[in-house]
Amino acid sequence: MDGRIEHLLAINSVRIALAIGLPGSDGELMWWRSDWELRAHSRQRTIPDALFVVRWPDVGDQVFALEVEHGTRAPRSFQGKLLRYG
Repeated sequence: MDGRIEHLLAINSVRIALAIGLPGSDGELMWWRSDWELRAHSRQRTIPDALFVVRWPDVGDQVFALEVEHGTRAPRSFQGKLLRYG
């Protein structure tokens, strides 16, 4: 359970950093979907830790996928996961 909690805290730290830091660059975190929300609506084999949209006035909305790898022992596993997102 400890590894899972550390992973969730790392994801949450990214979310908080974005919410606090984006306004300084005129960006805004428009929405955030966590992995558990994504799993409920998808049958995809690989689900990111989160999907989110950032809006900038001059750029518009951009969708990002977040993958936080916490202490993996298999870098190839992480690399394979990233390649499956494509």
